Amino acid sequence: MKKYTNLIASFALFTAITLVIYIAFKLVAAGYFLTALIPIGLLLFVLAIGIWRIAKDDD
Repeated sequence: MKKYTNLIASFALFTAITLVIYIAFKLVAAGYFLTALIPIGLLLFVLAIGIWRIAKDDD
């Protein structure tokens, strides 16, 4: 069962990252360069937290 949970979580993460990148590119295309830094910054922040949690996991 854990294999399917990991698959669903991976798909959800991929979808979220793709959506954030899409929104950021749309904002850049519309000329909102500083506003585009918000979704990119949030994405980097969440990825850093995820990597930190994986690295500190003792399993």
